[in-house]
Amino acid sequence: MAISRAQLLKELLPGLNALFGLEYKKYGEEHKEIFETETSERSFEEETKLSGFSAAPVKAEGSAIAYDNAQEAWTARYNHETIAMGFALTAYPIGVTHGWITRAEARERTLTTLQFLAAAPMGNQRSGVSGYRGFFYHFLGSTKGYRFSLAELSTIDTALLMAGVLFAQSWFDDPVDADEARIRDLAEQLYRAVEWTWITPRAPFVSMGWHPESGFIRSDWEIYNEGMILYILGMGSPTHPLRDDTWNVWSTQFDSSWSSRWGEPHLHSAPMFGHQYSHVWVDFRGIRDRFMTQK
Repeated sequence: MAISRAQLLKELLPGLNALFGLEYKKYGEEHKEIFETETSERSFEEETKLSGFSAAPVKAEGSAIAYDNAQEAWTARYNHETIAMGFALTAYPIGVTHGWITRAEARERTLTTLQFLAAAPMGNQRSGVSGYRGFFYHFLGSTKGYRFSLAELSTIDTALLMAGVLFAQSWFDDPVDADEARIRDLAEQLYRAVEWTWITPRAPFVSMGWHPESGFIRSDWEIYNEGMILYILGMGSPTHPLRDDTWNVWSTQFDSSWSSRWGEPHLHSAPMFGHQYSHVWVDFRGIRDRFMTQK
């Protein structure tokens, strides 16, 4: 029977693997006596964290934004996601604790970002602004940081940005360093500026966003998802707090997300980030709201 070259290789591989395997077994694992070893899971985790951290400050644009350089598939122009700033502001202190950058470097990057945000023009114009009523647009241009194309004023992007802003405020706690004091002041200014109550056309739910061309987006944050951090920050606002009953009203919508399809009963959210984003900043272990106490 004729055999192809590809089939010959397949036939030879088991024998070759066995042969080389026997040869390797003749030698001890000397590397364990020379090097410290870690599990592959630990190594993968460290490599993932470091590579992800390194992606944050890649594309500096002068006095504009200096964090993410994601390029949308449908355009040849660079633009930036507001959400990226929230994660970048959180990543800088983590980078310090891991020894990837110095505290001074993290402080400089953070202060530059917060100064940009605080100085960014706000208004209901269709262009030439970065946001409105304390909220920022989903996508910002890479040169001046203004609204990109027809991007929406995004409530969830702003919430995740503010989570990073407040994280920076709490982490840079040096009482005598002028730059760290400035970081804390700017963070407070930005958080206080967000008018959460304005973007609740179907109160107490928060709308997913707003367009200067058409007004409020018709969809609200009304089911279980990454909106947890949005409602926590909105209810905790010192200037424009959402109604006290907002969380309880919102959580009455969770029944449609309760599922045991994969075994253990849980709140279901299709995208994984629905279970991850809020937990970056809030440890929910041991916390039970009215909905969960009934389960």
